[in-house]
Amino acid sequence: MSEMTPDTDVDLRRLDKQLQLKKLEVSSLLEVTQAINNNLSVDKLFRIYQFILRAQISVKKIFVLVKDEDFSCVCAQGVDPNYDFTRMLPELADIKRITFTSDIETKELKDFYVVIPVYHKDEALAFALLGRPEEDEYETLEEKIRFIQTITNIIVVASENRKLFKEKLEQERLKRDMELAKEVQNALIPVELPRFPDMMLHAIYEPHHNIGGDYYDVFERSDGNILLCIADVSGKGMSAALLMANFQAVLRTLASAENDLKSLVTALNSRIIRSTTSDKFITMFLANYSRSTQELSYVNAGHNPPLLTRRGKTSLLEATSTVIGIIDELPSVGVETVRVAPDDLLLMYTDGLVELTSSEGETYAEEKLLRFADAHHHLSIEQFNERLKSELVAFRGGNPFDDDITLLGCKFYS
Repeated sequence: MSEMTPDTDVDLRRLDKQLQLKKLEVSSLLEVTQAINNNLSVDKLFRIYQFILRAQISVKKIFVLVKDEDFSCVCAQGVDPNYDFTRMLPELADIKRITFTSDIETKELKDFYVVIPVYHKDEALAFALLGRPEEDEYETLEEKIRFIQTITNIIVVASENRKLFKEKLEQERLKRDMELAKEVQNALIPVELPRFPDMMLHAIYEPHHNIGGDYYDVFERSDGNILLCIADVSGKGMSAALLMANFQAVLRTLASAENDLKSLVTALNSRIIRSTTSDKFITMFLANYSRSTQELSYVNAGHNPPLLTRRGKTSLLEATSTVIGIIDELPSVGVETVRVAPDDLLLMYTDGLVELTSSEGETYAEEKLLRFADAHHHLSIEQFNERLKSELVAFRGGNPFDDDITLLGCKFYS
């Protein structure tokens, strides 16, 4: 049996040390994988990453940038975490593979030894900027950097996958939210309008796929008068739909108790203020038609001015108050009253109508609407609305409407 020489003994110790290092690297990879499987936060994943690089590879300077909407620092050691890295982004954008800063002419990256980029297809996900690992006789510098690249890729890709999964869950949640909001909104929009012998009503509701807050309602009050309302709740989705539902319930409750419009609008504002946040508000046109006197009293709370064609002449019913749901006490609530006659026409609408744009970028402004009313007020209210809808479709060149459009029309008779 041959005796071991000193050289052989050294070789065995080196092999044993190298084996221990590889076992340690495998153990580190398993630790990272287990942390990912346990759904640890991105912050905790990079704490593990930082410990491995510092304790096992002796990297004293670590600075990792990860892109969300913009790049941000997720890991910093030996570098001020508030370090202004924005100046180095143009140079990092050109780095597609492991790059030693000594191999490029750079001023901004001179504080680091190597840059390890992480890409998905052509999109940069992250950049790891590192100091020089300590060298030893058991593992080459290239092997150390390759291991760092592996663990960097694993953590960054896991973080990206987690982000994409959260985005998918959020999209699914929003989809469910929008579907529920649509159900709520459709339940609030009248299927049929009431019929009265002295007035004819007709409505068109064209919802956009982003559920908005258009609302209209018509009902007879206990005194025999008719209340007409069109409103637009700010925002989209479920929050707008719930505020709309609350608005409808409050309006119908208060309308049976408050006789005059000023008191009704003031009470509406107070109730809505208590049930909404500061970023939500409601524009509203509210009118009371007295069938005995043929007088139309109205409050326009910051809503698009309806059209009233009287004796063949069209005018706008401008705002008389501010929007509701923003301030505790409305500074003023103006009530205007006009007398209507047979064949007079009232058209209420939401802002989707006058903000409608053609393919050439032209807006269907109030002037166009006024001209349309002057030319077509002789039609029945249903014919008027349908003709107007056809004109809007033609104005859009057949393209879908890009916002909710609601029309509520009324024609008076003796």
